[in-house]
Amino acid sequence: MAEQTDEPHSEWLTMQQFADDYGVSTRTVALWVACEPTMRIKRVGPSCRVIRIHRSELDRGRDGVVLR
Repeated sequence: MAEQTDEPHSEWLTMQQFADDYGVSTRTVALWVACEPTMRIKRVGPSCRVIRIHRSELDRGRDGVVLR
């Protein structure tokens, strides 16, 4: 059974969901992912180009950790 990641309370967020929460563009989120190797992400799909970001990363920026 395939994992549903677009559910509102999923532990893995799409880049759009993450961007919406911070009020930034998905391009900004992509730059954060590229520049911050400790972010909890996973790549999905046949080409592994689709990125999901763990919900706990939402707290990272709010707890004083700088997302560049």
